[in-house]
Amino acid sequence: MTESPLLKIAVDVSQTLLWIFTTPTGLLCLMVGWMLVFFVRFFKALKDRSLLLAASGKKSGLISGVSVLMDELVSVGVWMAANIPLLIGVVAILSVLVALSGTVAKVDEYLNLQQKIREYSLVLKNLERRYKVAKVKCVKQENGVTTLSIQYFDQNGNAVKGSQERIEINGQDIFIDALVVNFAYSGIESGEKRNLAVPYRVFSEKVAQKDGVPLKIASAGTVPFVYERAEYQILGMNKEAFDARLSELLAVARDAERARKAGMVRSVYGNAVHRVMTKDDVFFIWVEQSGGLTIKEEYVF
Repeated sequence: MTESPLLKIAVDVSQTLLWIFTTPTGLLCLMVGWMLVFFVRFFKALKDRSLLLAASGKKSGLISGVSVLMDELVSVGVWMAANIPLLIGVVAILSVLVALSGTVAKVDEYLNLQQKIREYSLVLKNLERRYKVAKVKCVKQENGVTTLSIQYFDQNGNAVKGSQERIEINGQDIFIDALVVNFAYSGIESGEKRNLAVPYRVFSEKVAQKDGVPLKIASAGTVPFVYERAEYQILGMNKEAFDARLSELLAVARDAERARKAGMVRSVYGNAVHRVMTKDDVFFIWVEQSGGLTIKEEYVF
């Protein structure tokens, strides 16, 4: 949702006023401004007094300068006393403007959040089916080290060019670890898609989960290969919004508590699947429609 020009002006004005009247720097600038105005008035009055005295053949001196200064101070005091209702009105108007712009900003923030939630739901609808994520093959086992060849797939199950990688890891019981974001009962639950799973590392019986090898499941961006979409493949939103919202959904795993408080997710948890591998073994990793990972043999599909 695009911020309206009127709201932007109101927010900018309120922030400026708050800065002027509530911060030391702002108050200092206000004081300096008043002093500059006062001294301009004072020197103008002093010049006018000097011209009058010169016209009458008299010279201006210290007493004349002090007199002009006192006259200007009295003039300012009289002006302020005479305009107290006006000053009170101005302060009241400024206070209302600050309060109103703050309220409008909160409303706009709420509307923006609702728009994002609708877009999050659309993202899940666009991902509402099961996907074959990767093919894992054991190409070598030597001295207790397993070498895996991993090929990643796009949404149609086709191999993504240039995405293949090799991983060496101690052990032969190979675990594929994933983060699963659970949207059930949250504000962005959508149809059957309750979870969004992202495989992200490999560990084994000899390599602790926390020390696992990261998977290169995405290209230069943050969207995994299997979740990437072309513009024509996205329903209900443009690609820019789809990629942005999907990246935000995947990022909630880094700040799950904040996401839960915002009503975005119900929970974030790990899901690991494993297979004891020998040379030339092959299996496929699938992300199920309901969330989570499964391991399947090629012939099953």
